[in-house]
Amino acid sequence: MHLRTLSILAAAVVLLLVLATNTGCRKDMLTDDPGAKLRFAADTLTFDTVFTTLASVTLPLKIYNDNNSKIKVSSIELAGGSSSNYRINVDGLPGNAYDIEIEGNDSLYIFVEVTVDPTNFNNPLIIIDSLNFLTNGNKQKVVLAAWGQDANFYSGQVICNETWTNDKPYVIFNSILVDAGCELKIEPGVQVYLSNNSFMYIRGKITVDGGCGLDTVSFRGVRLEDFYDDIPGQWPGIFILRGSVNNSFTNVEIKNSIYGLNLGADTTDNLASFTTANKSSVTLDKVVIKNSLATGIYSTLSDITARNCLFYNSSDYLLTMGLGGTYRFENCNFLNYGSVATSHDKPNIIMSNVASNEARGQVAFAPLSATFVNCIIDGSLDEEIQIERSDSASMVYVFDHCLLKTERTTTPDSFLNVIVNVSPMFTNRGEDDFTLAAGSPCIDAGTNSTATDDLKCNIRTGTMDIGALDAQP
Repeated sequence: MHLRTLSILAAAVVLLLVLATNTGCRKDMLTDDPGAKLRFAADTLTFDTVFTTLASVTLPLKIYNDNNSKIKVSSIELAGGSSSNYRINVDGLPGNAYDIEIEGNDSLYIFVEVTVDPTNFNNPLIIIDSLNFLTNGNKQKVVLAAWGQDANFYSGQVICNETWTNDKPYVIFNSILVDAGCELKIEPGVQVYLSNNSFMYIRGKITVDGGCGLDTVSFRGVRLEDFYDDIPGQWPGIFILRGSVNNSFTNVEIKNSIYGLNLGADTTDNLASFTTANKSSVTLDKVVIKNSLATGIYSTLSDITARNCLFYNSSDYLLTMGLGGTYRFENCNFLNYGSVATSHDKPNIIMSNVASNEARGQVAFAPLSATFVNCIIDGSLDEEIQIERSDSASMVYVFDHCLLKTERTTTPDSFLNVIVNVSPMFTNRGEDDFTLAAGSPCIDAGTNSTATDDLKCNIRTGTMDIGALDAQP
């Protein structure tokens, strides 16, 4: 009995030794499995230090081998090579590295240093490079991003009575708020860049006075690589809060946000707090809002006056007029045909004089008045106009000398001299050139409006054309 017990114990010890030996072999064994990849602590290494003078900053990047077996990284290289602003140190050795082995379930530190002279205005706003890895035939990379120019940086501030001039870009992290009773003025040519968690909240007033051409004021995300040029949802949007009135945007481009403009929002979802007494209001002239992840303009019981504006490419509605309000659009284009980055399964425009909050058991009503003069409302859906009406509040809408994509019966009380379900004939829609081509039904088909010049600041002459861009001789 005693000998049998010893035999069993000896066998168990041998088995454990075999298992330990086999496990050790697997961990020490170098795998060439193409499925064995690296994992990174971050897919983008961002040097968010505010550079105001020549300076260097070093950050660590940790890479992981989550495989049981050892892995060989054939190469770790800076894509920018010797001309890069960045330098690396891999496992204590400077420069690019080759044939680096990482044990199974182990990790490795790489230290990345960047040197920036922000006074060198030949630099881009953001200096982008990448750290490229080749492992078992797999190519992986980590993006490196640092501020290449001096800029005006804001992070979570409440601001009052400021004027932004075109001396250097404005970069916003963690949102800003224009306080009640205060005004933010933005002068021609200013470029505003917002990070992915950065709202612009306006409780006071914003006046954006851009100019034509290169003097257009731009709001966009901070990622400037070509890949991100038309990607929606890179920053939340400009939110004009309830009670903020007399806001204006002239010669402005707002792109790649979740909402372009969100008008009339509040800090509560209590519908009783939304009244005509605390309406928000804005005037838009020669404004482009494009590539919105949600809605180009989302308005709740507010007032909008717009002329010569172009709204296009949105994953939701281009224009939402919710819970009433007063709206007038002259010579504006509402266009949505879908793209590789935005779906188009909702109409371009929705108007409603009713709203509900099921969580609170609330239903609210407010009068709505909407007028569209010389506008193009076109897209890939059969119906690009949605109307939600309640008899508990008035609703009046008029489409006057417009080109429309709609299946509605165009009764003369709401549809005056409209062109229905005909192509507007743009010069090159695929290249976002929405000028009117020769033979377009929109040429000389409009009526008089206050849009005396067009989106590109061309003076309109003769009979008014329909749309934001006048046909030029």
